[in-house]
Amino acid sequence: MIFFLPCIPSSTIPYLAPLLPLTVSSSRPEPVVGPLPFHSLYGGQHQAPPARPESPYKYESGEVNIHYRTPVRIEQKEAIPEEELARRQEEHMKKVYENERRKKYLAELEDIERRRHTDNFTPLQKSPIPLNRYDDESSLGTMRGARTPDLKQVAKSLYNFTAQNKRELSFNKGEVIFIRRQIDKNWYEGELRGSVGIFPCNYVEIVPYESIKTLTRKPTEGQARARFNFQAQTSMEMSLSKGELVVLTRRVDENWYEGRIGNRKGIFPVSYVDTLVEPGSDRPRTAGKPKRF
Repeated sequence: MIFFLPCIPSSTIPYLAPLLPLTVSSSRPEPVVGPLPFHSLYGGQHQAPPARPESPYKYESGEVNIHYRTPVRIEQKEAIPEEELARRQEEHMKKVYENERRKKYLAELEDIERRRHTDNFTPLQKSPIPLNRYDDESSLGTMRGARTPDLKQVAKSLYNFTAQNKRELSFNKGEVIFIRRQIDKNWYEGELRGSVGIFPCNYVEIVPYESIKTLTRKPTEGQARARFNFQAQTSMEMSLSKGELVVLTRRVDENWYEGRIGNRKGIFPVSYVDTLVEPGSDRPRTAGKPKRF
């Protein structure tokens, strides 16, 4: 360390010499500027720093995906033959179709349960006509069949029949139907109240045309008032609003009426309306004024 003394007269230096703690020596080495050597850090001995432990994870450059931030091994996919792949796909599709059929079946059961009124079945399910009734030898699409030779041939219905599509004709037991032609051995085409359609042969019996005057009579329509709102679920049904007056054209069975409101026509549950006049009856069902809503 070097001290710089102030300007002192030369006559006073001999008196200040005992007071100076240090003397200037030119033999002291200059200070070292820069990083210290390793032997100075580790006790003066020449020792290397301790080596890092070797990582147990080793990767080869060909097995590492460099697009990830963290090195990831490339997974080798199993080689599957085309036959095995096709078999697996077929099994998968079978499971998918089976699951879809199960969902559809459960949805149908839920719909039946939701729309149940007094029993578990709708009029479509009560019909004795099988669903494959058109899969006969004769195709109804071409409407082949000979016309009835007697244009005045009529038939009397033996049972109630509910049409399940627009091509069929609905009727009640005891009604007279004008037969236009015979489609095949199982089906007739006839006319009733201005509507034309087909119906099963075993639901009617042929009667002489001369007896039509004794069999036919003008049907009397009834009237009812809707008790609750009813939302139609099929094209055959008719929606109702609470308090709405409905003209009853016929009673399909013990659970369903057929009626109309304006230009709309369809069936609806008996339990959803208050019957004022039964169809086919000239007198009201109950005496007194109808219930007001």
